[in-house]
Amino acid sequence: MIEEILNKAIELRNEDFKITETSNLSEVNKLSDEMSAIVCSATVFFINLKNMPYIIKNDGKRAASKTYKIFHEALSVFAKETNAYLIDHNSNSFLLVYASSIKEIDTHIENAYRLSYVLGKELVKNIPQFNSLNFAIGIDHGRVLGTKSNQGILWYGTCIDKAAAISELCLKPSYLGISGLIYSEISENLKTITRHILGIPKKEPAWVKGSYQFENERKHYYSSNHTIEVK
Repeated sequence: MIEEILNKAIELRNEDFKITETSNLSEVNKLSDEMSAIVCSATVFFINLKNMPYIIKNDGKRAASKTYKIFHEALSVFAKETNAYLIDHNSNSFLLVYASSIKEIDTHIENAYRLSYVLGKELVKNIPQFNSLNFAIGIDHGRVLGTKSNQGILWYGTCIDKAAAISELCLKPSYLGISGLIYSEISENLKTITRHILGIPKKEPAWVKGSYQFENERKHYYSSNHTIEVK
């Protein structure tokens, strides 16, 4: 058995990995074998349904499955409207991938504000069962790779892992969290919000700074409860 495992491992190690650079992420479905992949630079939204185990335990597996399906449908509509590529990442998370340069980040953050409104206010308001749901959106930018496996499509990228880690840190009602890289690239007008106090406009920070450990390094992230209303 050991000999068979080692022979297969060495064979795979020595095989060439074919890479295609493309912004059309749907091309991952056209890959001919498991030793080929597509890559691109992208902004990644990691949508994390954080307390699915609680829903499974208290509401049942069917309720958890329906919750996932409802979020999938909502994100499908949002992805179509904002030109994102939707990925069912696992049983409690999704990816919205925007294949683009970091220079387009302002548009993506404005979309993130809208998504926070759609999921955090409209779904919760209209579907009472979601009152107990704890979700978050983590965002980072970097290189992503998609490849085929026996079980379907696999996606890799440090930006995916960082977005996932940031989503774990976001607490209701601050559904949205971004990496230090994202914060450094967004325009100043997206770093503040204007509130009217007794009719007088006052600018306030839109983001709260925090820190976390990622691969044994201290990283900064920023969370926000700000939203943009969608009609």
